[in-house]
Amino acid sequence: MQKLNFTKEHTKIVKGVAILLMLTHHLFAFPDRIHIQPGYISMLSISGKTIEYLLGVFGNICVSMYMFLSGYGIYMSSLKQGKITLRDSFKRIKKLYINYWIVFVVFVPIGFIFFNQELNIRELILNFVGLSSSYNNEWWFFILYIELMLVVPLLNYIIRDDLLKSVINVVGLLVIGKAMGIGIDAGLNLGKIPNLIIYRIKDLIFWQTYFLIGFICAKFGLFSKVMKQFIDSKLDRRIVYALLCVLIVFIRKILGNNLIMDFILMPCFVFAVVNLLYNSVFHKLFRLLGEHSTNMWLIHSFFCYRYFQWLVFKPRLSILILAWLVVLSLVSSYFINYLHKWGSKVFMKYISAHNQKNTTKKRKKLL
Repeated sequence: MQKLNFTKEHTKIVKGVAILLMLTHHLFAFPDRIHIQPGYISMLSISGKTIEYLLGVFGNICVSMYMFLSGYGIYMSSLKQGKITLRDSFKRIKKLYINYWIVFVVFVPIGFIFFNQELNIRELILNFVGLSSSYNNEWWFFILYIELMLVVPLLNYIIRDDLLKSVINVVGLLVIGKAMGIGIDAGLNLGKIPNLIIYRIKDLIFWQTYFLIGFICAKFGLFSKVMKQFIDSKLDRRIVYALLCVLIVFIRKILGNNLIMDFILMPCFVFAVVNLLYNSVFHKLFRLLGEHSTNMWLIHSFFCYRYFQWLVFKPRLSILILAWLVVLSLVSSYFINYLHKWGSKVFMKYISAHNQKNTTKKRKKLL
C-alpha cells in the first residue's frame, strides 16, 4: 500500500527536490544578478549555454510543485473534517507567518546595521506583514500563498465529484488567468479598477490552477491509479523514472519553459522524481531538505543575492557553489528552528506563570 499511496514521506521528498531546484534557479538562471567575477566554473556547456543555466531555468517549475503539494495537503486534511474550512487555512497561515517573522527579525536588521540599507517605516511595516517583498524579492510567493489559503473554501464550488468536470473548471481558470495577463501586458484599460488589483487577481487565478491540480490528484487518487498502471506494466523501475525526468526537462526546454505546460508536465515530474528517489540512497537527504524547505526558501537569497554572495561563490565550481548554498541555508534553518522552539518555551512559561498568578489572586479574593 505504501508504494501506491502519495504519503507525507513522498511530500517531504518532493519538497526537497523543489527547494534544490529553487536554489539552482536563483544561482544560475539570472547571470545579471551575479556580481562576483569571474562567476562560476561550469561543469558542461550545451549549444553555447551552460548546463547550470539550463537547469536553473528549468528550476522555476518549483513554484508549481509547491502549489501542487499545498493543494494535495489541503484535501488530505479536509478528509478528517469532512469539508474544507478556513480554520485549516488559518493554521497554515499562522505557521508560515511565525517562520517568516523569525527569519525577518534575524536577517532583515543585518541590512540596516552592516549594509547601509535605508530605513523607511512604511516599507518596514509592509514587508513585515508580507504585503511587500522589497527586502527580499524571492518573498513574492508569501502573499500569494496567503491569498490562496483565504480562498480555499471556494474549492467546494470548483472541484466537483466528476473528474472531467473538475479538470474543465481548472482549465477554464487557467485560460482566464492567462487572458487577464495578456490584457494587462497589452495595456488594456479597465476603467476605474487599478491594474495592480487586476494583476493580483490574475496571479491568484493563474497559480491557483496548480494548487487545484494537487487537490484533484488527491481527491480522485490519481497517483495510486497511475502507480498501479506502472506496476502492472512492469514500468516501475528507477531507469524508467530517470528517463521520464530527463524527457520532461527536454520537453520543457523545447517549449521554452512555458509555465502553462506545467499543467501537464509538473504532475508527471512530481510522479517520476518521487519514485526515482523514494527508498534510494538519496532518500534521507531529500527528506531532510524537504523538512527545512520553508526556512530555506525564506533564507537562501540573503546569501546568494543580498548580503553574502561573495561567500556563496567562494568554491568557484558550480556544483560546489550549489552544495555550499544548501549547507548555509540548512544550517541557518536549524538556527531558526532553535529560536522557534526557544521562543515557544519562553511564551508558554509566561502564559503558565500569568495563569498561575491569576489563579492565586482569585483564591485570595475567595478567602
